[in-house]
Amino acid sequence: MHQLSLVAFYGKKDKRLLDLIGECQKRVGAVRGIRFQPYDVRQIHGTIVCLARRVGTMVNLNMSKYRHRQADMDFAGLLNFIRMGGRFPFQVQIGGFQNRDYAFTSEGKRPYERSFQAKGGRIVLIGWPVRGCPLLAAELGTMDLIQEARIYPNALDDIRRALQAFNILHRYHSSITDTDNDFYFRIGILDPTSVTSESLGKLQEDVRAYLSSIRPIILEVGIADLYVACYENEELPLDSTRVWSVSDEEVTPTFLRALYV
Repeated sequence: MHQLSLVAFYGKKDKRLLDLIGECQKRVGAVRGIRFQPYDVRQIHGTIVCLARRVGTMVNLNMSKYRHRQADMDFAGLLNFIRMGGRFPFQVQIGGFQNRDYAFTSEGKRPYERSFQAKGGRIVLIGWPVRGCPLLAAELGTMDLIQEARIYPNALDDIRRALQAFNILHRYHSSITDTDNDFYFRIGILDPTSVTSESLGKLQEDVRAYLSSIRPIILEVGIADLYVACYENEELPLDSTRVWSVSDEEVTPTFLRALYV
């Protein structure tokens, strides 16, 4: 069955991001004995929200599962919000997070720790919305921290939360109090049984240290960077995934509903 997802940066990517992905994949693959399958860089993407439906309906799967709401997804409202709602573009910072406290956490942890995750066989890089230039000092004073609180907005969480008005629920908003401002993208999968917990811990620390050492990559996520992906495999492999830019006039509510067939 075909499903849909709203994603960013499927296909073409900034060269610095490509280099970063390649370096992280290389470091994972270098672990002795590991069985790691790096993704093709073209299929790597940042997920904004999943548009999967419940079988035989146009009801959002997550909204049905977690909120027990059975209303059809409002694709007209979704497209109008993306194109005219003033939420795009926004910027995302990848890398450059020091091992210190920031004005925000992710799942209660420092962004340094959350920037690279090797968990459950999924290898994931994570960045966060940013406004302006990040502060790079290892130690910051009180006034710096106040300024930093303004630099990192909840732009992505706000977008995901706003989509509930169109009967679309983000997977990590299962509870009404949940927040998820993470811009995450999977770069490959590994067999967890092929690596020890000690080796996995060392790998995560190695990649996190690398990410903290680089100059931050600031990506601008605009409407032209957003795609509706039609997929059968949630990893979005190139051979079975089709994508359309949200900026394409061909992408209409009728067009989206027809893609599920």
